[in-house]
Amino acid sequence: MSDEKICILCGRSAKAKTIRHRNSEYTDSVQFHSQCIKEKVERDGNPKDALRMLNIPYVDSLWNRIAEDGDHFEVITRYIKSIAPKSQYRTFFDSEFDPQDDIIDFTVTDEMIIRWGAGLPKEDYLSAESKYAELASLKPPKTKYEEKRYVTNIKISNQLDYALDSGDTRSIKDLQKTYIDDLKNLGLDMSDINERNATKSFGQRIEEWELNAPTPSIGKEFLDVDGIKDYIYKAFTIPSQRNIIKLSDEEVQLQNDLLDSEVPGIDDGDDYE
Repeated sequence: MSDEKICILCGRSAKAKTIRHRNSEYTDSVQFHSQCIKEKVERDGNPKDALRMLNIPYVDSLWNRIAEDGDHFEVITRYIKSIAPKSQYRTFFDSEFDPQDDIIDFTVTDEMIIRWGAGLPKEDYLSAESKYAELASLKPPKTKYEEKRYVTNIKISNQLDYALDSGDTRSIKDLQKTYIDDLKNLGLDMSDINERNATKSFGQRIEEWELNAPTPSIGKEFLDVDGIKDYIYKAFTIPSQRNIIKLSDEEVQLQNDLLDSEVPGIDDGDDYE
């Protein structure tokens, strides 16, 4: 439908709970869920890339002042409300970064050129090296082949970033799947990236899951696999009830029909006597 709106961060319908962006390059169908933006800021550790996509300026002093009152996950919405009425800050090009963020002192080495190719802007080398260091911190590459695999993964990530920036909704879904599948093949997953925690055991992850969902109940066929409970009921419980005259006709028939094969460890098919 022509009025359908899609969040390009998750690919789902975005008719509600969205953040209004200022990016005129996007079509009317492109939107951003507020939850997706919050998760991206939390994942990145800062709001700069999310604000760039929204074409909302980043003002370092304002962000730091608001961030003192809470974590990145909630601060982003308060920041956007605070920056909105400031007429001197209209687009991302009006951003004011911390001088320490300047990349003037960043040196492109021969190793970086071999790894990423020649002729790239200094910002691209810095971004790529940062992403590589992040992956290596989660799982250090053990061989040259793994190093090349990490480089390939980052190049896929860069293609995905470009598709997100340009609003190329046709490519986003396929690139997201390729990126996630490649991470899994590297022995990583999105929880490692999002939580910055690759040390949690499988048991710890199950424990966290159980805090938010019930443990599945076991099937009836597994409750008495060896038939011991059923045997005790027929061979001991029923006779005890007979002695105190608390036995139904059905229970009498169950005991009369008891077979030796029902005794745990015996399987000769003879009637129980």
